[in-house]
Amino acid sequence: MHLVHTSADGQLAVVGVMLNEGQANAALAPVFDNMPAVAGPEQPVAVSVHPEAFFPAARTTYRCMGSLTTPPCTEGIHWNLFTEPVEVSAAQIAAFRALFPNNARPPQGVNEREVVEDTTG
Repeated sequence: MHLVHTSADGQLAVVGVMLNEGQANAALAPVFDNMPAVAGPEQPVAVSVHPEAFFPAARTTYRCMGSLTTPPCTEGIHWNLFTEPVEVSAAQIAAFRALFPNNARPPQGVNEREVVEDTTG
């Protein structure tokens, strides 16, 4: 799961959370409970979500410069990827895949990027 943040001056940063199939994720329930039944244009949703509730208990991250995973695949993006996954249910995964069957480009190599593990949480 990627949470993309845009700063006031237009800089982008991504917080990534790896997802494993397991128990239903209560923090994500408001998102899944308000997703449309079929794909279509963006729609406002009248529900509050708290992204920090999506994060794993262990706040260790990998940090690097990278790019967006969707077009235009902009470079120069600050990435923070949690090292520990969180669980989502098979039903939550299926609901997402029904709307977004191909939601990412293939994984890219590290290339010349420096990846740093941040254990300060």
